Amino acid sequence: MEYKLPYPFLMTAIFVVVLTLILYFSHERYIFSKKLKVSKMVLAFYYCWYGSPDGPSGRWYHWNHWVMDMRTGRIVKWHSPDRFVKDSRRDIGAIHYPLLGPYDSNSPQTIRRHLDWAREAGIDGFICSWWGRGSFSDIALGKILSTAEEYNSSLKFTIYYESAGLAVKRSYMDVAEDLKYILDKYAKSKVFLKVDGSPVLFIYDVGVRPISFWKNVIRALNDKGYNPVLIADTNDVSYAEVFDGIHIYNPLGLLLKNRGGKSLSSLYSEMSKNARRLNKIFAATVLPGYDDTAVRDPGKVLDRENGWIYNVTWNIALSANPDMIVICSWNEWHEGSEIEPSVEYGFQYINLTRHWVEKYKNKRN
Repeated sequence: MEYKLPYPFLMTAIFVVVLTLILYFSHERYIFSKKLKVSKMVLAFYYCWYGSPDGPSGRWYHWNHWVMDMRTGRIVKWHSPDRFVKDSRRDIGAIHYPLLGPYDSNSPQTIRRHLDWAREAGIDGFICSWWGRGSFSDIALGKILSTAEEYNSSLKFTIYYESAGLAVKRSYMDVAEDLKYILDKYAKSKVFLKVDGSPVLFIYDVGVRPISFWKNVIRALNDKGYNPVLIADTNDVSYAEVFDGIHIYNPLGLLLKNRGGKSLSSLYSEMSKNARRLNKIFAATVLPGYDDTAVRDPGKVLDRENGWIYNVTWNIALSANPDMIVICSWNEWHEGSEIEPSVEYGFQYINLTRHWVEKYKNKRN
């Protein structure tokens, strides 16, 4: 006698199989995404958090940075830019001194000068540190974009979503709303960075939240019709499966461990391999040096060695055949990683950058 499955059981079985396939291919969508078309580009981390009393901000902002005792985590003093120290320099929270002096990030003159210098260096765009809706950096970003548009700048701009400050104690919906705000307010600008027609956002330190958190953020965006290209600060391949690309903010730790770059070379090789296997974007970070002793005690120092460290990191980055190169940084003055012209180095790092950008753009993979 022919045995027939009961109709309810059969329908349940079909439902389970279909649901399993949907979940499987949904997961595969994250992992084996279609490779985005990326032209080689060089970007730089940009900090628009500086203010001065004689600029549009009307007060000192960030130049009067605190000094933290790293043994206790306590702030022990603040810099006072109204006070002059040596060589007619103001007391600012930086080991090096800007050639422009302690400027205002909202000043159109400062912005235009940065655009000119970045163009001279061959830089394609800035990744602007962003600290939330209505924050100082949010207001400055609007000014930067409008100035770049008026100036007909060829540079492109995006944001660096500061997860360590914005995502740690907030819900995934809060973060999704932040990203929607950025896309609604800024991504329509002709100078906003896009890849394959989609706006690009960089996300700092995604490891502060589990992978499930970021999946929920991305799903919330997609459900509302937003599909940005998200490039995450991580070297964890499991996070790379969720995002559209990967990078690391700062390779300082590996360079302090091995100044010749052997550890960094191994890391970039592995990141590049994983990115290609998963059809993701890989951005390799280069660094001129580091010195945060003006704001942290004890601080960390990676001596620039007259450009040697910068050259080493560029060589390593090029060897990994990245889709993008990211410079840490244009103007993180507190940590002494800036390539923006300074009293100490003049235009040395603008010139070095131009040399390496040309080499990168002309290199055949």
